[in-house]
Amino acid sequence: MARITIARALHMMSLLACLLALTQTESCAARICRIRSLDFMGNGSQVAVNRYDARTWHRRVSSVSRVPMFADVSQTVSVLDARDGSTADMVAMRMRPKLAVSVWRSNWLPSDVTAVGDRLLVHAQGTAQLFPPHQKGQSLTQLLNSATRTFGVSPDKSTLITLNDRELSAFSLAHMQPLWKQSAGQSLDNIFPVRMAVSSDGRHFAIASVEEIVLGEHSAGLKLRKVAVPGWITDVCILHGSTTLVITTRDSMEFRDMGSAHPPVTLKFDLQSSISCTAITSDGKTIALGLDHEVQILRPSQLSCQTIELAETPTAVCFSDDGRLLAVGDDRGQVRLYDCDTLARKWKTTTVGRRRPTWIWPACIFILLCLGFPRVWRRPATATAPGSTD
Repeated sequence: MARITIARALHMMSLLACLLALTQTESCAARICRIRSLDFMGNGSQVAVNRYDARTWHRRVSSVSRVPMFADVSQTVSVLDARDGSTADMVAMRMRPKLAVSVWRSNWLPSDVTAVGDRLLVHAQGTAQLFPPHQKGQSLTQLLNSATRTFGVSPDKSTLITLNDRELSAFSLAHMQPLWKQSAGQSLDNIFPVRMAVSSDGRHFAIASVEEIVLGEHSAGLKLRKVAVPGWITDVCILHGSTTLVITTRDSMEFRDMGSAHPPVTLKFDLQSSISCTAITSDGKTIALGLDHEVQILRPSQLSCQTIELAETPTAVCFSDDGRLLAVGDDRGQVRLYDCDTLARKWKTTTVGRRRPTWIWPACIFILLCLGFPRVWRRPATATAPGSTD
């Protein structure tokens, strides 16, 4: 009798749990599959893809409001062949935290991917790795550690500068050896860096936070100065072979010469949506702006503007070294490659994020429990003694 009572109690608790799941769970849970960054490697023959994947579950708090609960987060770094978009033999790594984290803290994972010649530099979860490995890469991987707040690579992939706590360090990627190390003191304590740009000579760099930028120069010593930027900073870069710093906000681009005191030149865009991602060719003559469901290619010297229509919102754009190819990644995990002259699409990957119903499993379990209701709750048969008659 005790076993029957326990079975009935478990059955009732399971029914109540399924009903609670059906009433408190949103009808769909979103699967986010977003391209975080793109970079050409191997003289433009391959495209390095940094993809972010997350599945989120929501809790209904009212008839119109839902609160995100948890997200299963992972991140994949892979390499695509620029000729046809197929996956190359070298697939770098797949990162997944040990535990699911809150969705409002999992919009990004602490990982950065940079192409260095025919190798990939991946910094994730406090460690750095080179793919394929390099015999002199140990000093580089020790430089990027859990104390690294941000780092940047020069346009020619020759110099890397890192910010570790209060210490700035420069590293030669061409010779795989350290260049210099300097303490920044307390001048960067209140800076929460999101991007870092480095000049080709490795002397100038810029550390960008949300609304201000720290401009740095290392010649005879380390010089730092803060510059306020109106607007929300989304990206910074330094043009190849120059000291021109390009600061991108949600609706403008500012060009500032770091080697002189000339006032910056600002391009204000009259856009219907904010800028989600940007890319500039090495000569600075072509600009790609990622907007809502489109990419605009600007050539200011020619006063021309071309538009690539997309079904999704672009999240990453990148030009090849020669400026002839443009790679575009979107918020559905797809990557496209375009010819910048004709805007013809060469290929497109088919990895797509999707929405999956979350009420299916509670509903199936509830139906199975209902089918087992007569078996669990039926009255047990009374045993009769041998030889006895009713």
